[in-house]
Amino acid sequence: MRKEKYGQESDYSRDSASSLFAVAIRRAAPSRREHPLPPRFPRRCTAHDNGAIPCLSPYLKKSQISIVLIIGVVLLLGAIALFTALSGTAKDKLASDLGKGGTASEDKAIITNYVEGCIREGSLPVIKEFAQRGGSLLSSPVSFRGKQVAPYAQYGKGGYDALIKTRQDMEQELGGAVLPAVLHCIDEGIWTEQGFSTTKGEPSAIVQIGVKDVTVRLSYPLTLEKPAYTLKFTDFSAVLEFPLENLRRTAIDIVNKDIQGAFDKEGYMLSHPGITIEKFTPYPHTVFRVSLFDPRTQKEDVFQAAIQGRETAGKEAYSLGKSGCCTTPEGVCHKNAAEAACAALEGMYQQSPACACPENRAVTGEGCCKTAGGCSIVSRESCGGEFFDGDVSCSQTICPSEGCARTYSYATNNFTSGPRKSGESWCGYESITGFGRDYVGTRQYLHSCVDGREYVTPCRDYREEICVSGSGSVSGTAKAKCRVNRWEDCAEQGTKQACEDTSQRDCYWSGFLFFDKKCHPAVPPGFKFWEGTGEPVCNRGNIQKNEEGQWLPQSWGDAAALYCLRLGDCGNSRNYVDKISELGYWNPEIVVDQWVYGDAGYDKKGNQFTLPLPADASQIISAPIPQGLSGGSAQCSVWRPERGDCKSCGASAAYPCTEYKCRSLGSNCRFDPATGCSSMEFGGDSAPAIINFSVDKYLVKEKKAGDKITQEILSPVPAYSPVTFSFATSERTRCHLSAFPPFFPPSARSAMPFFLPDISLNGEGYQSSYNGTLRFPPLSFLGMGGVEVYIICMDQRGIDMDKQYAMAIQLRNEEQHPPEIVSAQVEPVSGGLLLNFYTDRPFSSCRYGGEGQAFAEMGNLSCAAEETDILYLPGHIGVFACRETIPNTAQKVYVSCEGQNGASAPIPVGFK
Repeated sequence: MRKEKYGQESDYSRDSASSLFAVAIRRAAPSRREHPLPPRFPRRCTAHDNGAIPCLSPYLKKSQISIVLIIGVVLLLGAIALFTALSGTAKDKLASDLGKGGTASEDKAIITNYVEGCIREGSLPVIKEFAQRGGSLLSSPVSFRGKQVAPYAQYGKGGYDALIKTRQDMEQELGGAVLPAVLHCIDEGIWTEQGFSTTKGEPSAIVQIGVKDVTVRLSYPLTLEKPAYTLKFTDFSAVLEFPLENLRRTAIDIVNKDIQGAFDKEGYMLSHPGITIEKFTPYPHTVFRVSLFDPRTQKEDVFQAAIQGRETAGKEAYSLGKSGCCTTPEGVCHKNAAEAACAALEGMYQQSPACACPENRAVTGEGCCKTAGGCSIVSRESCGGEFFDGDVSCSQTICPSEGCARTYSYATNNFTSGPRKSGESWCGYESITGFGRDYVGTRQYLHSCVDGREYVTPCRDYREEICVSGSGSVSGTAKAKCRVNRWEDCAEQGTKQACEDTSQRDCYWSGFLFFDKKCHPAVPPGFKFWEGTGEPVCNRGNIQKNEEGQWLPQSWGDAAALYCLRLGDCGNSRNYVDKISELGYWNPEIVVDQWVYGDAGYDKKGNQFTLPLPADASQIISAPIPQGLSGGSAQCSVWRPERGDCKSCGASAAYPCTEYKCRSLGSNCRFDPATGCSSMEFGGDSAPAIINFSVDKYLVKEKKAGDKITQEILSPVPAYSPVTFSFATSERTRCHLSAFPPFFPPSARSAMPFFLPDISLNGEGYQSSYNGTLRFPPLSFLGMGGVEVYIICMDQRGIDMDKQYAMAIQLRNEEQHPPEIVSAQVEPVSGGLLLNFYTDRPFSSCRYGGEGQAFAEMGNLSCAAEETDILYLPGHIGVFACRETIPNTAQKVYVSCEGQNGASAPIPVGFK
């Protein structure tokens, strides 16, 4: 079997650089284009683009593999590969000059120039690499485009917290990093070749980072002796023009605003000429690429900074909290800083969440330089165009600013949309959006135009962020933004007014639904459905029949299916290529009408949609994600895909392929950051296998026939009696039970008399040991004397089993017994206590009371369950549910249920 690799997602394709320093070298070279393009034609940007020609911010079709860089080892290897070639010419010249037999002062000057040249040649590529990794070469949890990028904030409880790294930290680390590269450049054998006897001490490097440059001082105790004279050296130094500190401060300014959801990327670039900012969102992290254009050299200096996120999709509310500000002794202000961390740095702390950090970026120029390519802030002597003295924001200068003549359209996957103004931003969607209609696998995107270049910034994946229009304007142009999707407490709202209160949440009220639950997310959240994440959210759509369900069964069933799919990636939903999967919703009595899922092609794609939600809204969420606790006549589970075509994941020129998008295309689709989305075929030598299968209290015989292994229970199982089974898998897996063999066509399922839905045996994550309990209704209800239940597993690489495993069970009727409560929960809710319990068989009524009360004296519960109400839920396979709120009580609660034959349990079950 072909093995597939599995890795972390990334928004970016593989970088073509073959070494750590290739990017720095490429940026110094002229841009090359294979095909000339007409002026102003929007195209995909390359690593060389400086924004002079309209283009689309670079998102390629395949995703970038994340590699772990080991500081020192990899850096030295890169330095050796690079500087062997660079230092050859300097070495030959040094030998030639020293061989001419000059004076002591001449030879000392020659050696000084040579060593200082090596400082420049050795240090600058390291400094550039240092900047592209966020001002640190230490290991980082954030990987992007083959580099580990240092985080400047980390997601904590309810928001992001600043991670403060001082300039002194950077200087100390950079000093250790440049030393081996500089020493490799210096060929000490030359001294011996020219007749010198050599004595040297231990070298070291000290780095001082300035706003516009970096000074590297090499401590290099060296004594060179000849009969005629002796040369003594202690240190050498060189000043390298690279605005490392100013780039770092700019990155901190950006992070300060972004972690509060207030960063206007387009407005910042327009008000800071010469700076280009690109935002990338490889889930769950964020990476900013800050480029500063130098009009004199026509090159860009690049700095990257990360915001370390945490996987929150379907697990917890994603929220942008606010806390105080810390100004370090070096005068740099950090937003959302912890007071203790600030005190450790002897910084000045402001406790108020409303505190504002002034701009940390220093103004390094004397005025505004206007050229044909735009404007930038530089010194007078650096300007290669018209200079405006004192205009350090270019606000008084009439700078050339191009709009975007043609912009990207998802519908055509080309630049066929209309023109946009410079500074304008707008939203792009991969399916119909709003009113609970977003499809599985989709994401929302922020497009913008700045000086003739179109940028595409994905909002946070799994629709944890949404793109909304109307967040103010720049020079009268339209604006949009990505902001937090506030969906978490929609299911808890009982009135239209509360549901659609956009000051608190982003929800939609479906007043036509035939039950009390009518409020659901306006933009349903996405889940890691292949790991079972989101199942508790989807279980909110488990709905018991009410009167409308009896009077209007079809309408009630359609409404239940609609509500289920609008909770998130739940139920029977469509993916972003418009393919429906019907593996997540179960109602044995009603076949859902097609209108619930929309007609094929209903999701007209492109930029024509708008999301009717406010752009400027509080992004602080205090509500936890609600969880469904019980089942119902309509059963809602997390969405699962059928098999599909995986190739379309990388079809868009602007929207990246991610693991979420890939997995939504089909159960056979697997994401690899190096190769993108591909199909994983069934079977193989390394496929997981089931071992050590057993059933409690029953003998089992194993039968093999071809690729099918059947575990046959030898004795008939009475109705409603538990069949407790256990097994292990040969590796960590995710397993589920199904009445159908693997890849059984969904169209044929309706013809099967057995109505067991697919049931997950895992919580979230993978495991290698399993146990579960099944119960079945009487033969008269089931309509058959036996069943086969398939166990289907997949390992962590996405490889399915290469054999079919089934459990064969013969059934028999059994005399009536009182209902037994097999599981119970109680939780405080508004107005009382919520009882949630399951029984092993149908019941006509249940009662609650105190210890020692007779059944007739206990308080009534309104729930009842017939044979048709049997539930097959994860952890509760073949049970009957009661869910009801009772008044608060400090005493232990006892519950007893009466069977359909009038018998009640002799001993009530007590629980708190």
